[in-house]
Amino acid sequence: MDSELEKILRMVHNIYDDQTSKIIFYELYSSIYSHVTNNKEKILYERICQIIEQKTKQHATFLTFLQEETILETFNEKWKHHLSKMKILSKVFTFLENHYLVPNQKLILFQVGTKFWKQYIFESESAQESKVLSKLTQSLMDNISKSRIGDTIDQTLMKNVISMYIEISEGLDFYQMWFETIFLQTSKNYFRITSQELLSTNQCGSYLIKVIFFFQLISFFFSLCPYTQSNIQSNIQLTNQPNNQSTNQSINQPFTRPSLKIDYYDDEQNSIVKKKKINKNRINFFFSKKWLGRLTRLGKL
Repeated sequence: MDSELEKILRMVHNIYDDQTSKIIFYELYSSIYSHVTNNKEKILYERICQIIEQKTKQHATFLTFLQEETILETFNEKWKHHLSKMKILSKVFTFLENHYLVPNQKLILFQVGTKFWKQYIFESESAQESKVLSKLTQSLMDNISKSRIGDTIDQTLMKNVISMYIEISEGLDFYQMWFETIFLQTSKNYFRITSQELLSTNQCGSYLIKVIFFFQLISFFFSLCPYTQSNIQSNIQLTNQPNNQSTNQSINQPFTRPSLKIDYYDDEQNSIVKKKKINKNRINFFFSKKWLGRLTRLGKL
């Protein structure tokens, strides 16, 4: 093997293994430039991909046999490490990407990293046998269920793991199949049961508070995915009898909550105040303390 190529590959290993103190970056950049300008970029790219594949397989050996109790924390830790190293490598090899990968329509190093992660962590034979993806998704659903009954969950941890689903998706099919669809179905089942229980005991306020919390979850999870957000907006029927023109225009407009009229209980007057009009154009109003206070009073009826 070419000694200069061997030096580059050794530095790639050091970057991934957090041994950057051993790297002299100006020498690395000079070697990359030399390889690309001397038409050795193909072999360089192939060898870097082999290293990324090797490192991902090492993660897969460890991650595919995790217990459900620690699966979220461990996945988050390993994914953050892998993602950060792919970003560094992509920056270090910018010259290679700009002068060889992009013109030849090849995957950049960051994309190579996410591709191998999906392939070996979730789609390999051992991963399918251990059902690691099902366990991971179930852990996410369990955390969401805990948050619905008032338990504290690590939202940053949840965000990172869900972001992983989005990063490794091709056209978001993976994310929609393994998180979005399951999340919406479990929410549907939850509210079918909860609504019957609370409304049968005339606890309307308690039920509405749970509905608002559901919208908070929707806002949090779907904010991670702009595609999903725009897809939801495009399917909202904003008028009772929309025509094609108004529908096309509304799709490009931000979603606004329509005006509401509610009856709420006034403690001071000891009576129900009729048709208190709330007219706000931002859905965030529903998450305000004032609005939650009104819903709390509703529970006293």
